[in-house]
Amino acid sequence: LVVDSISPVLDVKYDFTGSKNTLDTYYTNDDVTVKFEIKDDNFDLRSADPVFMVGSMKIALTWVEDKTEGVWKAEQLLSGDNTYNLSLTFSDASNNEMNAYAQTIIIDSVAPIISSNYGTTVSVKENIYNKERVAEFTITESNFSASDVQLNVTAKDITGANVDISSKGYAEYVKNDANWVHNGNIHTIKLPDFDIDAIYTVDISYTDLAKNSANDYPVDEFIVDMSDATNVKVEYSTSIVDKVLENI
Repeated sequence: LVVDSISPVLDVKYDFTGSKNTLDTYYTNDDVTVKFEIKDDNFDLRSADPVFMVGSMKIALTWVEDKTEGVWKAEQLLSGDNTYNLSLTFSDASNNEMNAYAQTIIIDSVAPIISSNYGTTVSVKENIYNKERVAEFTITESNFSASDVQLNVTAKDITGANVDISSKGYAEYVKNDANWVHNGNIHTIKLPDFDIDAIYTVDISYTDLAKNSANDYPVDEFIVDMSDATNVKVEYSTSIVDKVLENI
């Protein structure tokens, strides 16, 4: 007669081949080996088999007894881009239940793609505009998080001094998911208008939840000058357009 009132204890470890992001859901861009270890003095596969599921599919694991008595180990390789919903349940030969295991692992090896659309505003000379510019960015990505978008906008006057565009809050704006329009794996945002006279640079980058970096987006450079050349402004003695054209 075997008297056993102790529940099995499960330990799980993960060998990530690529980068990892261990949120509630685990994200990675390469294969993962999931390693299970059950400690139980009454582990008997003849009467009780741990039930391992990937989604709705039951997979038979190969359990091997460790040199340490009462410790059993098994491994499962996850390979290929997919969403893997894992679960493992077990009751030993004395019907002591192990705490159930559940974990979602997403393998995603596809890099995000960044594209832009600056609307139909026509420049008066190369990258010089006498009207506000409208910018729209699109990121194509299956595992998207707005909080990971990096946007750096600089604004300077003709002398190289910084122009105050803090009211626009571009960097914070892109990190707010409510400002994005989502259509499947396509995510689009319209930035606040560039309607303050300045020489602008716009640089955007993104790394997805699985740590795949997007294509290296080239820095956009352009000038917005909506001022009248005959008017004197705080930042300029003449308009940006006139100053730049003098040097072309």
